[in-house]
Amino acid sequence: MKKKTDTKKYTISEKAFERVLEEYEPNSWTKPGTEEVRYYLQAEDLEDLIGLDQTFHKSGRNASCYFIDEDGEKVKVSNVKGYGEGRTGHKTYISQNQVFSDWLRNDDYHDIPALIAKRIEERYGK
Repeated sequence: MKKKTDTKKYTISEKAFERVLEEYEPNSWTKPGTEEVRYYLQAEDLEDLIGLDQTFHKSGRNASCYFIDEDGEKVKVSNVKGYGEGRTGHKTYISQNQVFSDWLRNDDYHDIPALIAKRIEERYGK
């Protein structure tokens, strides 16, 4: 049986969503055959929202990667799991006022979409 996901922790208010569109000007893409529009956040946007801090080797590979977690602690991420590493990179987007991210998706300790949604709501939902 599939585990039910609590979507509330990924949801942002309409006000916060509108402010994100103004502040970050994310690229949009409409899923073919549907009306779903996805607004993609870039690594620079995650720098601002969750303190994503990365350095790279001359080859372009990730040399270090950190972010600020829910408790304000600086978290080191394995270089091979840095944002954008891997065959297809990573994607973080907002669709229908919900935040989605495939970065650190199987991490047992950090829920990146929930963290991003929380930071967006704290900053722009007021």
